[in-house]
Amino acid sequence: MRERRLRLREMFVPLSHPPGHAQVDFGEALAVIGGEERKVHFFAMDLPHSDACFVKAYPAETSEAFCDGHIAAFDFFGGVPLSILYDPLRQHHPGGGQDLGRRHAPAHTGVQRAAVPLSF
Repeated sequence: MRERRLRLREMFVPLSHPPGHAQVDFGEALAVIGGEERKVHFFAMDLPHSDACFVKAYPAETSEAFCDGHIAAFDFFGGVPLSILYDPLRQHHPGGGQDLGRRHAPAHTGVQRAAVPLSF
């Protein structure tokens, strides 16, 4: 019985986020624009150490939105993080991100997860 109780006990792993690292993802939401409800795609960059977050909406999840979102976030935060962790972003594309063509596919298509060190 004691072994069973130990197996069923909840376990928690504390999360630790060192400063200077970011996470990026795209999402979808409904927004009211000009009195009309529309689906928008939003770029989100998070600095988990400080819980700071930047979000910008776009009409579609494109390479241009991906790049513009980064530039806008860097401007908002006043700098560039040491690294960026990307969640799988293809899931928001019709067809799961398979061969969407250069115009619609983000530069990271095919990447499952990536930590990108940034140095300038």
